[in-house]
Amino acid sequence: MWNAVARGDLRARRQSSKSVGLVTFSLALLAATILLLVPQELEGDSRIHLDSPYLLLAIQMALFSYLISASACGEIAIEGEKTIWDLAGTRFPPRVIVYGKMTSSLLSCLTLLVMAAPFQALVVGLTGASPALLFVGWLLTLAIAWTGAAVALWGMTLRESEALRSLVHWAWLGTVLLLSAVFPAPWRLLNPFRALRDAFDGGWAWIGSLGSYMVLSLVFLEWARWRLQRWRRLDEHLREG
Repeated sequence: MWNAVARGDLRARRQSSKSVGLVTFSLALLAATILLLVPQELEGDSRIHLDSPYLLLAIQMALFSYLISASACGEIAIEGEKTIWDLAGTRFPPRVIVYGKMTSSLLSCLTLLVMAAPFQALVVGLTGASPALLFVGWLLTLAIAWTGAAVALWGMTLRESEALRSLVHWAWLGTVLLLSAVFPAPWRLLNPFRALRDAFDGGWAWIGSLGSYMVLSLVFLEWARWRLQRWRRLDEHLREG
């Protein structure tokens, strides 16, 4: 059966003017990136630099990761969308709440990727880059956005505090997008930009990065589910007492 929490989130995002505005802004930013990457005088056999697909995918990865994780933690509040604490007092089991939230995050990211696909196809056509690299970019973007949403969701279970959830959110983004780039090998491949560069260089280490993101996301999801379930038990105990 389709998860009711995910269904409610997706309906709220589809009907929200803020959500539409964020999607429009994201696509406009990617379009502007292409205008900067593609010379206006491109003719005949001329080709833009091979790094153009990498730059487009890297910008897309950072942008979509932020939007998805910020929406998951409520930093970007969508009207009509219930937070994890709004749902904590409902009849939905903690697992349904947590994985419903993650399902809506994953589908939202996939929707953004599909809408951005024409921009990627244009750059591939102009550079002659392998479409397989775009597929790798999609996988890494989905993985890093999914993991960011899981960490953001876990951060929300720590306390009903906007300051704390923002701290967790930005600490995650700073660590994975910036700080991880200076980690010692092989941990530096946890940086999505290095993992993407590895794929462009013909390596396969990005697969390990992808697996690491998925494991990390499941750890934080189960941790969030456990914390939510623990909070419910404590709440029930206090009511009975």
